[in-house]
Amino acid sequence: MGFEQLYEKIDYEFKNPSLLKKALTHSSFVKNQQESNEVYEFLGDSIIGFYLAEKLVQSFPSLREGDLSKLKAILSSRKYLFEISKKIDLGEYIFLGRGEKLDKGREKLNIVSSTFEALIAAVYLDSDLQAVNRILDKLFSSFFEELKGKNIKINDYKSEAQELFQKIWKKTPIYIVDNEMGPEHDKIFEVVMIGVNNDILVRGKGKTKKDAEQTAAKLYINTLFPEKKIIDFDDFFIEILD
Repeated sequence: MGFEQLYEKIDYEFKNPSLLKKALTHSSFVKNQQESNEVYEFLGDSIIGFYLAEKLVQSFPSLREGDLSKLKAILSSRKYLFEISKKIDLGEYIFLGRGEKLDKGREKLNIVSSTFEALIAAVYLDSDLQAVNRILDKLFSSFFEELKGKNIKINDYKSEAQELFQKIWKKTPIYIVDNEMGPEHDKIFEVVMIGVNNDILVRGKGKTKKDAEQTAAKLYINTLFPEKKIIDFDDFFIEILD
């Protein structure tokens, strides 16, 4: 694939294509780390963070600082940047070393999301913040359009499950590791949430105990409170209130 197709997808043509090439160059492709996109990744992370902070304040003026911070954490997460990178097929354009190519590096969340940050930095260096904002507006538009004018609540699943549990039982739920599976370097933890009668309410699995607890909490909420209108972002969720 040539750069022309990427230009079309982001609706921006580089005046200095060498900036784009560096943004797309993973460290596995070069011997000298300075030739890779790692510094651009650092800059791009800050640029995206500034964009999101400004956009969130404009879009949700009534939200508290804590909720704005949670939304920013969701939208700047590796997973979300990976998802919006798919809109422009960014993985197809990354320069990878042979080992990463064989290991499906173009589909790896960390590699693709980091390259997206580097791409945004390259656009900024090639042009200005206006050009960056146009690209980010296009890629983040579906999120902001979906929540435009809505009354929303942001929380993580475990905190929400605790609040709901306490309202009913006046106690906090207990999480217990019930099982550990797999080798030491790649364990899967299974956690159970225990109710007031020492009964198992739900089970959750994850690569860490924390992840397993969040999964269990998510299942508890989805099972007992299916009426909630929830947009899921792994640990965090956004609830659309009536």
